[in-house]
Amino acid sequence: MISSVGEGMTSEEIARTLVLATAASIERHPAYSFLAARLVLETLYAEVFGRRVELDELDSAYREAFVSSIRYGSESGLLDPRLADFDLGLLAASLSPERDLMFQYLGIQTLCDRYLIRRGGRCLELPQ
Repeated sequence: MISSVGEGMTSEEIARTLVLATAASIERHPAYSFLAARLVLETLYAEVFGRRVELDELDSAYREAFVSSIRYGSESGLLDPRLADFDLGLLAASLSPERDLMFQYLGIQTLCDRYLIRRGGRCLELPQ
């Protein structure tokens, strides 16, 4: 794994390399599936939040991202505009980032690759 991390790589490329190296170890022990999933989540969070978020601010950042992604998606035509009519604050209050940790690698990677809304190569939403 260390040999595949080179000078001049971006932090995104390093994160991707770590995910792939960890995922390759899943056959040796199933716990690597949860570790790889956490690495995918870290990358996803940074992409959606636009920055790295510390653990103590994750809950509030998660809820804010939910509301802003629904509003942005509704305004830009990616989502049904009627979604913005819901009480987004109330819905956001029911989110729990800890639930994301229940994903194993294949589940979160499939969700990210196929189902989460993207625009311009950037993911706009989180698992919940």
